[in-house]
Amino acid sequence: MRGWEHIDNFGESLRIYGKGNLRRLVDDNGNIIVEYRMEN
Repeated sequence: MRGWEHIDNFGESLRIYGKGNLRRLVDDNGNIIVEYRMEN
């Protein structure tokens, strides 16, 4: 996940990564569950 930074944990097995306005929820296996854009 080059260029993405780990922002937070969501529950026990999901991690939230961010890059710019994008957010990505990723499980323990590295599968992307949700990707969404933050609005200002």
